[in-house]
Amino acid sequence: MFGLIGTPLTHSFSQWIHEKLTNTEYHLWDVDDLDAFFQSTEFQGINVTHPYKSAVIPYCDQLDPLARRCQSVNTIVMEHGKRVGYNTDYEGLAYLIASAGLSLEGKHVVILGSGGAANTAHVLALDLGAKVTMLSRRVKEGVRSLKDFASLAAIDILIHATPVGTTPNESVKPLVDLSTHKEIEAVIDLIYNPRRTNLMIEAELLGIPAYSGLKMLLMQALKAAERFHQTTFPIDWVDQTFLQQVKSTTNLVFIGMPMSGKSYIARKLSEYMNKAFVDIDDLVEEQAETSIPELFATQGEAVFRTLEQQMIELVAKEKGMVIATGGGAILNEANVRALKRHGVLIFLDMPLATLLKGKRQHRPLIKDDDSLIALFELRYPRYMHYADIILQRDGYDEESVIYTLKEALDAYYTDPWTKP
Repeated sequence: MFGLIGTPLTHSFSQWIHEKLTNTEYHLWDVDDLDAFFQSTEFQGINVTHPYKSAVIPYCDQLDPLARRCQSVNTIVMEHGKRVGYNTDYEGLAYLIASAGLSLEGKHVVILGSGGAANTAHVLALDLGAKVTMLSRRVKEGVRSLKDFASLAAIDILIHATPVGTTPNESVKPLVDLSTHKEIEAVIDLIYNPRRTNLMIEAELLGIPAYSGLKMLLMQALKAAERFHQTTFPIDWVDQTFLQQVKSTTNLVFIGMPMSGKSYIARKLSEYMNKAFVDIDDLVEEQAETSIPELFATQGEAVFRTLEQQMIELVAKEKGMVIATGGGAILNEANVRALKRHGVLIFLDMPLATLLKGKRQHRPLIKDDDSLIALFELRYPRYMHYADIILQRDGYDEESVIYTLKEALDAYYTDPWTKP
């Protein structure tokens, strides 16, 4: 019997990964009593996640040398009647760092956390030639306070190794303020669900590349499965599965000016890709039981924006959807963060000259050319700043727009730091 122990496990992808890789049943055990689990449960191999990667060490009869160095066990295998503890997180994180093209040699690496995952990151960073500072809310020998973050010397790489920001607690604030260290070259967040944590979003909005822990998760699972089943698996499975997972679960979120065709293109794309389609404005009208122009006229823009934010928070938690937003949704950064956690923001960039020729019926904020121009000047820089993909749009050639968008998405999934 194989499986995962930890608590909570509602965010975990491990069952899906192991069953996909090995075609073997894999259990999720939400454990709150390690003594009871190890006394009552027979297994061939288990994985271990938060908060037990260090706590399970006394339950192991033997420790692999790497697990002993890291003082962290994420894989336990029954070998000749003994529980042998291994650490495959080390190989997972090493693969993530290499695939991101990062070098830690001579770099100042700051690690947030002091648990098993942080210990593993610490050992790996030292092995890769880095100078390491560890920060945590729990200060102990070799670990400084999170409060020291702003005053640290220049940071090259930041590794987040705590569960803060994991689904379902996606909206919590990051542990540190990245704006105090804009020199950071890259942020690595070991969390993999949501696709982007608030820490990653903050980094990207500051122009800092940020990487999730999904590739680390996949590689450590592959290495654990090799020990479970005494076999080897092709390494390219990791990248293939990464792309498959990202493509199938990422929301495609359209932003842009009124009359740029967001709803039309989003709906057509959803049909083409066989994904569910949601229009935020439609949801607002359903909730308000009236049209948006009537809502603006009777209750004002503030009420509309409140309903808009509520609908975005609700929809943004879903995965694998195509979402059309209202033109002003990006005025609220809480909306942007919610949509980015599981989504790719696609800006349909239509020239102002073309927008000025569009039909303006049922547009409560557009009374004349001057009001349209004012909206454009206010919103355009934000669209550009928040967009993951910028799609030049002039006219309504549906086929060419969808083809171009598909190419842009493929390029984004391969290299998200180069906007097509």
